[in-house]
Parts: sequence; C-alpha cells; structure tokens
Amino acid sequence: MDEELKPCPFCGTDATWTDGEAPNGDTIFFIGCKQRGCIAYWRDNHNYFYSIENAIEMWNRRVDENGHE
Repeated sequence: MDEELKPCPFCGTDATWTDGEAPNGDTIFFIGCKQRGCIAYWRDNHNYFYSIENAIEMWNRRVDENGHE
C-alpha cells in the first residue's frame, strides 16, 4: 500500500483503515474518518472492499463543485 489516505471529505479529520472477515471467510477492508460523530466515522461505515487498493482509491476519490471527478 503506497498511496496515502486523503483527509475526510466531510470534516477534514485523518482517515484510517481496518480489515475484517466477510461471512464467506474473505478478507475485507473498511476506510473511514477517525472523528467520532462524523458522517464518515469508520466504525459506522458499512461499505467494504476486497482489496485495500480499491478501498483507498474510492476513499480518495473527490468531486469538484460541479459534481465532476
């Protein structure tokens, strides 16, 4: 994992990631904000990915004020 996580797009706090186990035994990855109470707080995040690279790519994706990536 070479890419750094961008700060939370909602509050600017640092992000974190963790891994877990899916019901089928696969390793899954979660990324979210470290700020408790933020809409993107990592423990409340139910979006998961099967690779850390995909998780980071999705977390770091941002749109401009016109809704373009």
